[in-house]
Amino acid sequence: MANFLLSDFDGWAEGNTGNHRQQQLQFVDTVAWTISSHAIKAGFDYRRLRPLDTLFPYGPYSYFSGIAGALTDTVALEQLHSDESASVHPLVQNLSFFVQDTWQATPKLTLVYGVRWDYNPPPYDTNGHPLYTITNLNDPANAAYAPAGTPLWSATHGNFAPRVGVAYSFRKTAGRELVLHAGAGIFYDLGNNTGVSGEWAPPYFQSRLLYNVPFPLSAANAAPQPFTLTPPYGTARAFDPQLKLPRVYQWNVSLQQSLGSKQFVSATYLGSAGRNLLDDEFLTPGLASEGLNPDFGGGILVTTNNAYSNYDALQLEYQRRLSNGLQVLVAYSWAHALDNSSGAAQPAPWHTIYNPDWDYGSGDADVRHSFSAAITYNVPSPGKSWALRTIASNWALDSLFRANSALPINVLTGSDTWDLSTFAVVADLYQRPDVVPNQSFYLYGSQYPGGKAINPAAFQDPASGTQGNLGRNALRGFRAWEEDFAIRREFPIHERVKLQFRGEFFNIFNHPNFGDPGTQVSETNALTNPLFGRSTTTLAESFSAGAESGTFNSLYNIGGPRSIQLALKLIF
Repeated sequence: MANFLLSDFDGWAEGNTGNHRQQQLQFVDTVAWTISSHAIKAGFDYRRLRPLDTLFPYGPYSYFSGIAGALTDTVALEQLHSDESASVHPLVQNLSFFVQDTWQATPKLTLVYGVRWDYNPPPYDTNGHPLYTITNLNDPANAAYAPAGTPLWSATHGNFAPRVGVAYSFRKTAGRELVLHAGAGIFYDLGNNTGVSGEWAPPYFQSRLLYNVPFPLSAANAAPQPFTLTPPYGTARAFDPQLKLPRVYQWNVSLQQSLGSKQFVSATYLGSAGRNLLDDEFLTPGLASEGLNPDFGGGILVTTNNAYSNYDALQLEYQRRLSNGLQVLVAYSWAHALDNSSGAAQPAPWHTIYNPDWDYGSGDADVRHSFSAAITYNVPSPGKSWALRTIASNWALDSLFRANSALPINVLTGSDTWDLSTFAVVADLYQRPDVVPNQSFYLYGSQYPGGKAINPAAFQDPASGTQGNLGRNALRGFRAWEEDFAIRREFPIHERVKLQFRGEFFNIFNHPNFGDPGTQVSETNALTNPLFGRSTTTLAESFSAGAESGTFNSLYNIGGPRSIQLALKLIF
């Protein structure tokens, strides 16, 4: 299969895009018994997964310098990938036990408490093609591939996760109930999807780069790389030998007050703290201070536990169940999400040269304020007039209003501060600028899309080999709000058959919502790019980067232009 990519790279890729399968075997059972006021449950869960990920065995990626470069039949960058991952059959296992007791201590007080134990050994291959890791990671000059069969990391056995919950009824008067709910617990993640990534590293995945070569490639240039552990290596994969299961502490307390039999209000505080979260870090040969073994010319990508997070939120809610034709749900939340890595997909520089705490700040998805209101109203049928009932019966209105404050923006320079040229994307993700004194972060005016832009004059490149003093995700983009509205009517045809008409209006007021101002607009010299700090898309388009992204059409994402949809549905 061949793919022609119209993107910032202006490239051409060729090869089968993959054939992926998942085999799963699971045994699970639960037993329960009641003793007086105690309801006890216990059980186990054993899962055995065999993910079979098969990418194309040979993949040439030809990147041209725009249309002009393509017309000269010269490839600016050629990436040649050879993949043997189809021969690797990793086995992933998980075993867990739990016991829980629900105790009706008094008519007003209920307690739930229990504990869960998880055991998740590292994955291993079952087809004679072992998954490899690397030893001496804390002594990069002596880094070397571990002998075949060496566990990727040492499995931990003390993964006990207690949980406790309480419900207390202060008042049980019908229609005036006041109930307190609270709970806390520890939860472990599996983390095994990272473990199987070793099949996309040497010796099963080999790559090499060619620059400014003729296109089509000559036989010598197009020759695939052999599958071997003979150095020099491409980008290698490794795991902290003391890797632990990621864990999250969670707690919450809420108070719910009934307002009659059909409606209630509630206030909830909840929080969580993620510890030992997975983070990918990159040992690069480009930094002499690391002294990496020169056999690893492509660097080493290492999974560590150096990520962490904190989250706090206050949630207020009013809910009215359908009564007299009216149903309402109104919710508001104030929240703050903080972390030093919002995902392990993009690697950080190695922790001995880059302190993970430098990236602690608002998370990528930190929405401080969020409000929504959903209302459904069944319009009452008119009086006794046959004509009015024929025209105006069985109509209903639906309204959905959403509003939220702005998402964070991470300003980056595009310069290779950490000399990570082997894994160039890292440089773009981790080099932030210094702040220029007495300069506003934002520019305002009608000449800027959305009325606001980020001021490039407020930032400057930091000294070589240092991180800028602007914090991660320190700036904010645009707020957003939208009203969606629907009108519908049902036409009875038979006792169990009816026809429904719907008219749906997305963003009925056609309120413009803008995508966040771009700060990663080029791989080099981002601060001098003319598009730096300016929004170039609507909010909906920024969520819908193309069909391959798996998102909804931009017309139906929040932040799109007004659109109208008419539908007829036969219900039976």
